[in-house]
Amino acid sequence: MMAHVALSAAAPPALADTPAPTAPADRAVPDDSTDTALVPVVVSAQSVPRPTLDPNLPASVETVTADQFQYWNVTTPEDVLKYAPNIAVRKRFIGDVNSTIAVRGTSNSQTARGLVYSDGLLLSNFLGNTWTFAPRWSMVFADDIERTDVIYGPYSALYPGNSIGATVAITTRMPTQFQADAKVQGFTQHFDLFGVNRSFNGTNTTATASASCRS
Repeated sequence: MMAHVALSAAAPPALADTPAPTAPADRAVPDDSTDTALVPVVVSAQSVPRPTLDPNLPASVETVTADQFQYWNVTTPEDVLKYAPNIAVRKRFIGDVNSTIAVRGTSNSQTARGLVYSDGLLLSNFLGNTWTFAPRWSMVFADDIERTDVIYGPYSALYPGNSIGATVAITTRMPTQFQADAKVQGFTQHFDLFGVNRSFNGTNTTATASASCRS
């Protein structure tokens, strides 16, 4: 035991006299003091108009454009649907905030069986399923609508099961330059029922200003 300890203490380390490896000349560490200039890379993109709906959508679709309803009496966004086939808009009077839609197989009191979108934003109110839970039409300005597509029936996996009746997809227009407009509308409606015989009048005044956001 003692001899083994003395031999172990006297033996020098095997690597004590071994020189440290040096890097080959062709693998020398580069000098960080010199800057390397990279070739500029230019990335450009071209704006390509995309269709609002899939052209191969297996459903009946009715489209109403701004060129069509510019000659109609449109005061609120739901008025663009007044002449769409197989759809009814429950609008009791001008300015009704509870305007609901209905198609074949649904009624005006089944508001959860239809969808209303504006630029992909859900306007339908699913807190209930009756005429008091109408879509939030006030979130869209009627003059900003470019087109409105009505998809009849649940034929797209993009939408939930509430599309069993119909899906209304509103697309608003994007301004290409600064523009401003003003509109003044007047209306009157005569009511002669339930002991009431009078005319109800009102006005609607709007003004908008918009500009392009492109740089």
